[in-house]
Amino acid sequence: MSFLFGIDNYIAWRLLNVVSVMAIFFIVWKMVGELWGKGKRAAFYTVVCSACFLPMILYTTFIYGDIYGLCLSVAAIYFQLKYFYDRKYRWMLLSVLCISLAVQLKMNYLIMAIAMAGLIVYDLFLHRYWKKAIMYMAVFIIGIAGVREGTDALLENIVGMEKAEGVPKEAWIAMGLQDGTRAAGNYNGYNLKVYTENEYDTSLAREESIESIKKSIREFKNNPGYAVNFFAKKIASQWNNPDSMILSNATVKWDGLSWLVNSVEAGGLRSVLRFFSDIFQVWILLGILCYILWEKNKSDYEWIFLLVFLGGFVFHLFWEAGSRYAFPYYFLMIPYSCIGLFLLEQKLEKAVKGRAEGKIPVHKYRLAGIGLLIVFVVILPYSGIFDKVVIVLEEEEKRQPPGIENGYYSISPAGDSELYLTEAGEDVILMHGDDSVQIVSLYKLYENQVIRFMPSQNTLELAGGEEVYPANLEGSFEWRLEPAGDNKYYILVDDKTALSYSLEDWSVRLKKFQKGDTMQIWTVDRKGGWNIGR
Repeated sequence: MSFLFGIDNYIAWRLLNVVSVMAIFFIVWKMVGELWGKGKRAAFYTVVCSACFLPMILYTTFIYGDIYGLCLSVAAIYFQLKYFYDRKYRWMLLSVLCISLAVQLKMNYLIMAIAMAGLIVYDLFLHRYWKKAIMYMAVFIIGIAGVREGTDALLENIVGMEKAEGVPKEAWIAMGLQDGTRAAGNYNGYNLKVYTENEYDTSLAREESIESIKKSIREFKNNPGYAVNFFAKKIASQWNNPDSMILSNATVKWDGLSWLVNSVEAGGLRSVLRFFSDIFQVWILLGILCYILWEKNKSDYEWIFLLVFLGGFVFHLFWEAGSRYAFPYYFLMIPYSCIGLFLLEQKLEKAVKGRAEGKIPVHKYRLAGIGLLIVFVVILPYSGIFDKVVIVLEEEEKRQPPGIENGYYSISPAGDSELYLTEAGEDVILMHGDDSVQIVSLYKLYENQVIRFMPSQNTLELAGGEEVYPANLEGSFEWRLEPAGDNKYYILVDDKTALSYSLEDWSVRLKKFQKGDTMQIWTVDRKGGWNIGR
């Protein structure tokens, strides 16, 4: 990328994110206005609402396959609909190429591919083009498989070694059916743990993961109340976070960044944007409901995004959950939401006009309808109605104690204040020395704290069995700090596992949590200011 743009790789990839977002907006505009036949006005307002969808804008700084893959997937669906309307083979080939690249970038977009395959079958029964449908399906399957196999072969040729199978997909399903420190079915480190514990043997890790899946299913079967509660929490954690974690995770002011960026990260603008996200999510959901109830002039294929949303919802019932994974599906609902809100506006205008008996100009009906709608949507999230529909079967939810504030700390064993938690190569140990060179940063990521060693930027992560290790991972692992006295804490993985130490060999391990065990109590002393620097 630096060769192409003449700039830093990181900046180039972010610019590509921006270009991808602009392309998505353009494709959606064309799709709604032309292929769905909703007209320029509906298309224009769809793009305006899309630009107000904060996760799409703010995730342009996140270097991952989400936005690139979404751009290619939306383009693939657009080209597929173009093919269905004029039967020109170039659109068929472009749709297959785009979705194949999207799946290669991020496997989650296989959900889009399955929805597209379903549309091919639907078109077959709708128009009876048997030969063309069979050819399309064959090219579709060969294209996705061919791009994947071709990419693997190319990489193997470049690096001169065979590609490892890696962590089995069953490990993510097993993790998605387990409780975790973040939320039910969210990331808890199981996929890495089962892979390392089985010495990187994929087949053994797969077998253990399948056993974990069976165990979870037995628990759900034997305790239906727990099952309903588990999936209610899992669904809420993924689908009821309007900012898709982009603002929820932003709690730290970084040195060297502008006041505007820091205000979005952890200042006043962050609160404003989160409020806006809450309102905007209600708009989306309200608009979709109106669309489903009142839109009678649907084109043959415009329900494709609804099918994708349904596929994503079902998929993440079993797969690892996370609200970041939901933002592409929410974005695809915006066109339906805009159409539905137009219908609601028209009904409100008609109702007001009927009572006014033609004494008020037409444009004022429209303003009155929009005004009523805005008031309704702003008030709705704070009416308390959503609090009453949340399913909680437990008599009393376990409440996590509040985490300590973001900042710099030293962590030492409660039994020896001259030793400090630190990293040494690939190990986490206790070490003598000046606490100024043993400082770690603690910052809240979701509900708990990430422990990050300074200045390596490595975080305290889970390994296999009783092991922990320092690693610079994309998704940093969280630790729950439970108070145990003055500046003293238990550092927990979950309710059953705690970070422990031994003063015999200064080692640090994970052990079964036992409240009162002095080898599991740590002194956590504040050492720095409010801002955590990079």
